Amino acid sequence: DLFHLSITARPIQKSETIFSKVQLILSKIVCNFIFDFIMTAVSLISVLFLLLEVNGYPFFYPVVSIFLFIFGIEILLKMIALGPKYYLNSDFWNKFDLLITILGTIFLLFESEFNISNSLKNLLFSFRLFRIFHFLRQFLRFERIFITFSSVSRTLITFLTIQMNLFYIFAII
Repeated sequence: DLFHLSITARPIQKSETIFSKVQLILSKIVCNFIFDFIMTAVSLISVLFLLLEVNGYPFFYPVVSIFLFIFGIEILLKMIALGPKYYLNSDFWNKFDLLITILGTIFLLFESEFNISNSLKNLLFSFRLFRIFHFLRQFLRFERIFITFSSVSRTLITFLTIQMNLFYIFAII
């Protein structure tokens, strides 16, 4: 009976799965300025270890493995949070990080078989230093907001000073 169906009908609700809840939590974490700052710091530390390795400290393989694992986890978290399609299409830096991490993993896995030179590996891992430009670009956004706020605040202070002077003058009269 159509009348009974129209009375008991309810709107279709999108069921939230465990994956969508996890995806929401991860997107809040991954899209945070602090997460980006931490990953930029990890990139700088990896470049620092690279410089130490170039100067003769022989701990390249374990340290690079750890950093590749960290960068791989970052990519995995971002792909889960944003979805693979959006992750690859949203930002140049995501593609850049993915490329550097995949090439670094390939170089690390096939280092002994193909006798990859240290200079080629060092060049590849030094590309991580470019991540600083990504972080600085975000910092410049905050700088623009601060400059706008400071220019508005000067105007606001001037207005309030004039208003207080007018109240003072009318209070005397």
